[in-house]
Amino acid sequence: MNKKLILPIIITVSVLLLCMGVTILIVILLYFRGTFDNTLSNSNDVEISGKLLITGQHIDLNSSDTNGDDITTSYLYLIDLKDNSISIIPHDSKEVEGHTAPNSGSISPDGKKVAYIGWDTSYKTTTLIIYDIATQDKNTIDFNGNIDDYYPDTPVWIDNGEKVAFYEMFDPFDDTDDSLIIYNISSKVITKYPISQEYEYFGSLANFTFSPDGEYFVYEGMTGDFFQIISVETDTMEYSNLTNHDSNNTQPRWSADGESIVFVSDRDGKDQIYTMNKDGSNVTKVSQSHSTEIYPTWSPDGNQILFCSPRKTLLPFTAQSQTTLDILVMDTDGKNRAVINDGQLSNLYCSGKMDWVE
Repeated sequence: MNKKLILPIIITVSVLLLCMGVTILIVILLYFRGTFDNTLSNSNDVEISGKLLITGQHIDLNSSDTNGDDITTSYLYLIDLKDNSISIIPHDSKEVEGHTAPNSGSISPDGKKVAYIGWDTSYKTTTLIIYDIATQDKNTIDFNGNIDDYYPDTPVWIDNGEKVAFYEMFDPFDDTDDSLIIYNISSKVITKYPISQEYEYFGSLANFTFSPDGEYFVYEGMTGDFFQIISVETDTMEYSNLTNHDSNNTQPRWSADGESIVFVSDRDGKDQIYTMNKDGSNVTKVSQSHSTEIYPTWSPDGNQILFCSPRKTLLPFTAQSQTTLDILVMDTDGKNRAVINDGQLSNLYCSGKMDWVE
């Protein structure tokens, strides 16, 4: 070979190898970050305050169990967004004999109490538990067989914290006895509202939430081949399909002023966050990401939206990755996005709906 050609060949091969290495690195970074096209702000630059209740998991990436899997712990976490301090809503399945620990809950409008559902291993007895954050006292309400609940949804506070609502499914294979339950904490009065079978999916009133004034509630119901956001007037039980779109529309949450609803839709091919007026008008896409974005909730002042988005994390000393859900915040126009579970919250990931109060 001509010696004059050796140096150019070496340079060319080196450049090609360098370009391949850079390309591979970029692909890896994009793959494990999970979001491609939204510039994230530093969480310290985004003003957030109040209390956040999440169904979350703490993942210890430095430990593993006997099967080699990472150790995860799922609890109800209460986060003070001002200083990112964390407390766990304590629970023990033995404290209510035969009942399981909670997998989700909701925080009262004044931020002082948490409501969650416990049920026995046969899924036929519902227990409502009201936890006082300051005193750590629990008020366990057993309905003495008046409520049969197979798959209870997260309880929802209404009427400024005077009442708690949740869904009763008498039999998952028979929708005729399904009801929305409203329990008055002070008077202990139970009110049942029968649910129309027209907008149910396998007997489920999924992800329901009340308007602040309690006059309406919305939930995700099946119509045809898709989930839609259904609005119901509490007094008349009149139903209306707010989204009515050939796509899945889920996880509605009402804004504090009662004028807007945030929800998730896959109408553009992937779950993204949208807002609309309470009557279903003015549907606006808020998130603009290549990654799935779910579990949205409003800030107390209605100026921000909190949500979750998947991220892949490489497990130490392995070639495997762990997919987790980061907690992010953004303005209602989609700008000023920031990950908030960084720093001391870096191993805490959401795994269900979130409540945000002052």
